[in-house]
Amino acid sequence: MASEKMEIPESARAWFRGSVLAAAVIAFCMQPLMRYVDPDWYLAGGTFLGASFLGFSLFISDEERLHSLLWGAAGAILALAGVYFLAVGAYRADMAAIANDQRCLTIQRDILSAKPRRSDGPDLFQALGCRPQGDGKVALR
Repeated sequence: MASEKMEIPESARAWFRGSVLAAAVIAFCMQPLMRYVDPDWYLAGGTFLGASFLGFSLFISDEERLHSLLWGAAGAILALAGVYFLAVGAYRADMAAIANDQRCLTIQRDILSAKPRRSDGPDLFQALGCRPQGDGKVALR
């Protein structure tokens, strides 16, 4: 029995190419938030998405129609779960970044005040990875 090379449908190839492109764009856009991402959420999302690729590849390659449909449904459910975990992880990272910016603004106001409450304000500002907040105008009295 000679094994025949299975042809992958063009729609499946397009889906895989689109997934890789989408992952690259998301990774590029998420760079500023990566320090706030909860790794557990991204691990779960990546695991589910990886399992969905397996389900979709079995959907394409399985000869029996019922098994093929089951693998396709499993792949779709796993893909939705993966996207959910990644989206919630990104949302939580964004909320953590906003909270950090508010904390940094408080530290910045204390540093720029006439009588700072903390002597380690500049060190704390740098340690938290803060960037200057506000419109950039500093008034000296």
